[in-house]
Amino acid sequence: MLASLPTFVVQLKNVMKKVSFLLLFLAITANAIGQSFFTPPKRISGYVNISEFGYAPSIDGRAGAITVSTVNGYKPNDHFSAGLGVSYVRFSTGSTNIVNFMPIFADVRAYIGGRTALMLVGDIGYGLLLDKVKTSYTSSKGDLYINPAIGIRTYVAEKSALVLSVGYLSQYVLNRADYNGDRYNSSEHSDNVSVKLGFLF
Repeated sequence: MLASLPTFVVQLKNVMKKVSFLLLFLAITANAIGQSFFTPPKRISGYVNISEFGYAPSIDGRAGAITVSTVNGYKPNDHFSAGLGVSYVRFSTGSTNIVNFMPIFADVRAYIGGRTALMLVGDIGYGLLLDKVKTSYTSSKGDLYINPAIGIRTYVAEKSALVLSVGYLSQYVLNRADYNGDRYNSSEHSDNVSVKLGFLF
């Protein structure tokens, strides 16, 4: 047994060398994969799509909203993007009191950071009122739509990222009433906190 000890030591050294080379290879491979997978995208300019789903509870307790939106735009670099978006916003205070809008808006975003970045969002446009709200004396139509927000963007692949934001959503409505030949115009708007989760690619 003692005579075979040197042979065992030599074999153990050989095995340790192989294990060391294997660990070194795995470390280099993991580092290379990590760099290509998690660093900001190589394509720093070009087309960009941002699709988001969210909920907007009311600040004043009037009506919460469900939101679905998509933005198609362009980014000149990895820190800025601009595009045009369309959204569906469904305000509701119950199963029978529902008002639907389709905002069409400009979307501008700034990103501060690398793989995970602070995201600043500015959305402004016009919200089309999809429901017919009209009587013999009154009528309503959509108006200004704004949705500034702050959030984060984090890459999950070379050119794809998750986006999460919290902001302020306000949809304006113009009301018109005609009584005895006189016309009265008024404006009202929603006050909601928007929480959105989406995907950028």
